[in-house]
Order: sequence, then structure tokens, then C-alpha cells
Amino acid sequence: MVKRASKQSGGGGPWRPHPGIVRTVLFILLLAVAGIAQESPQPESSDTTWAALHTHGYASFKNGRYADALADFNASLPLAASPQERAMTLSDIGYTLTELGRTADALTQLEQARALWMSIDAAGHRALQVTITIGLLHRILGHFRESEQILRSAVGSARDSSDHSAALVALGDLLNEQARFIESRPMFEEALRLSPGRDRTRASALIGLGDAESNSGQIQPGISHLRDGLAISREIKVPELEALALRDLGNTYVQAGDLSSAQAVLRRALPILETAPAMRIQYAGTLVSLGVVYGAENKLGLAEDAFTQALEVYGNAGTNPRSAVAFEYLAIVRAQQKRFAEAEDLANRAHSALKSAFGETSAPAADSLGTLALVEEKAGNLEQSEHDYSRALAILRDNGALESTSAANLSSGYASVLRKLHRRREAKAVEHEAKSTHLSARQQ
Repeated sequence: MVKRASKQSGGGGPWRPHPGIVRTVLFILLLAVAGIAQESPQPESSDTTWAALHTHGYASFKNGRYADALADFNASLPLAASPQERAMTLSDIGYTLTELGRTADALTQLEQARALWMSIDAAGHRALQVTITIGLLHRILGHFRESEQILRSAVGSARDSSDHSAALVALGDLLNEQARFIESRPMFEEALRLSPGRDRTRASALIGLGDAESNSGQIQPGISHLRDGLAISREIKVPELEALALRDLGNTYVQAGDLSSAQAVLRRALPILETAPAMRIQYAGTLVSLGVVYGAENKLGLAEDAFTQALEVYGNAGTNPRSAVAFEYLAIVRAQQKRFAEAEDLANRAHSALKSAFGETSAPAADSLGTLALVEEKAGNLEQSEHDYSRALAILRDNGALESTSAANLSSGYASVLRKLHRRREAKAVEHEAKSTHLSARQQ
């Protein structure tokens, strides 16, 4: 029997899946790092010492000995005898630093590499590969506008289908993080058209598309595409992609109310992500997802532990938009514990972080405003709760995001508050709009 998420007073209940930030996925980072040193040192190189160090560093990288690889690449850099050798070495240093989780340092090296690759061949494969990775590193650092600008330039300048599809998935994934699912889906669909082989790009596109579909209320298509992406990830033996597919499947099962399946796949994803320094953000996001499952099962202590662990990875200053999701769910825990002042403070911190990162009228900001409205409802501040629910739904409506799972949850909460305020006619109108929108999404 499928175990359904528990329903709390207030319509759809507080333990709802959160779109966008929890589902942060860095698919193409894996693609870019996989391309390290694709151009082997040429035998006719005038400096065999550079070639030997480069080859040794590549072997260390492939075997996961990133510190050794970094030492070799750093030692080879002064010995580079041509712009191409220097560009290759800077790229490899940047990719290795990425694997070591040193994002800012990696960005510095890759910016230098990109300038050199652009001077050699502005639309070449290596230039595009580095450009995509730079876009992703800006995203990791929370520079979302810069990331989108860089990735759109990569999409526009890609010359061959493999580079084009990789750039499309990177951009689509960035849009997914911002809950811009209507914009992201064509990116993934075009990437799938350009990627007929069972490879990393196709697996990434399938996982991204499944994520966008499930967040848009199309649960079964989402599960189907996520399972396809999972199968390819296992087939080509890329455990990081496998873990990301498992994590997104877990989130989708939560939306479907199947908590048992959600917990099983999330627990399979955690140990894979925990051992990869470059996947720490994904590890934290998976902890948040598991915390949501525990919360739905009314295991508040376990939920709080999971959210707290995630914040240790994200940083708990409140300025990181990814930490905002953990703050939101901790706010829900505090509201259930009737610690309303703490709950409202956490919800406000999350809302401020998301407004700062994505804009006050963005879908992530709207969803966090819905969390604040939920806390206010639990605290008995119904008038303010009604105002915030109404504002959050208006933002989603303006963004064309009423088909999202987030909008359905907000509508349920809003209708509940309207009934408590004895505004039953308005509550029915809200429920009717949500039902009609959901039905339309399922028929697409």
C-alpha cells in the first residue's frame, strides 16, 4: 500500500515538495570534467617534460587522485610551450579544483583558459566546454544572472550537436533551479533530439526533463523520464548521475505521496553524493529531501537533524539561496512545535535570500512567501497569512507557473485560510482554478 503524506490542518499540509532549489543538479559539470585532457600531448611537442607531467596528471585525475593531479598540472604550467598547451593545462587545473570543491579557485583558472581557447578557436569544442563549466561555477557561487548569460552565449555559439546539446542541458538545468519549468522543458527536449546515443548528455537531459515535468504536475511522465535517465547512468557507470536521478525520483515520489519509495531511493543517493567533494551541494539537497520525508511521517527530530546537517554544508548565514530551503523546512518544524517567533524568523530569512538571488517576483521567492503564509496561519495570524498567500499565487500566475506543484500547494493553503476567515465563496473559486489548471496540465 502506498503511504500518503500526512495532512496537517491548513489544506494540503506543510510537508510539500519544494521546487527548484532542493532539486539543484549540476549535470553538465560532470560532462565538462569528463572532458579533461581529451587532447593528449602530441609526440612532437618540443617540451617532453610538460608532456610527461600532463600525462601523469591525467592518469591521477582518472583514478580519482585529485591532489596528485593538481600537483602535476601546476608543475607543468610553467613548462607549457604554446598557447594550446597553456590553455589545456589551465583547463585541467580548473577541472581538478572543481573536483576538490574549490569553486572560486577553479573559476579563476578556467577564466584564463577560456580567454586562450577563444583566441585559438572561439567556437571550438574546448572553448565551449570551458564556457559551460564557467557558467556552472557561477551558478554554484550563486551568481545566477551571470550564469544564465554565459550559458545562453554557449547555446548560441555551439557549432556541433554534442556541444549544443550539452549547453542546452546546462541552461535548462539552471532554469529548473529557478522554477522556470516552462522555459526549461524545450531545452531538454531539444537536447534529447540532438543526443540519440545512450551517453551522459542524454541521461542528463532525461533527468532534467523528468524534474521539470514532475514539478509541473506531470508525475507519471516525470517518473518515466527519470527512470530512463537512471538506467543510462547505471549502464555507462556514472555514479554521480545515478545519485542525482535517484534524488529527483525521491522528490517525485514525495509529490505522489509514496513516502516509502521516496525514502528508499534517497537513502541510496546519499552515500554516493557524500563521497564526492564536487557534489556537496547535491548531498545537502538530498538531506533536505530526506528531511521532508521524515517530516511527512511526523518524525520531527529526524527531519530537524537532516535540515541542520544540510545547513552545515550550505552555510547558515541565510544569504545562500540554497540554504533558504532548509530554513523554510526548519520554519515548518518550529511552527509544528508552536515556536512561532522562531518559525517566522526562519521563513523571513529564507524569503529575503530568495528575493535577493532571483528577484521579488520570481517563482522561488513566491514559494518561500507561501511558507511564511503557512507559518502565519499556524500562528493564527490569518489576515497576514491570507495576504501573503494571495501575493504568492499572483506572482506564480504572472510567471505562468500555476501548473506547478508549488502553485497547487499554495492554492490549498490559501483556500484553507479563506475558509477560516469565513470567505467560502472565494475559497471555492481558488480551489476551482487550481483544479482546472491541474487537469489541464495532466492532459498536456
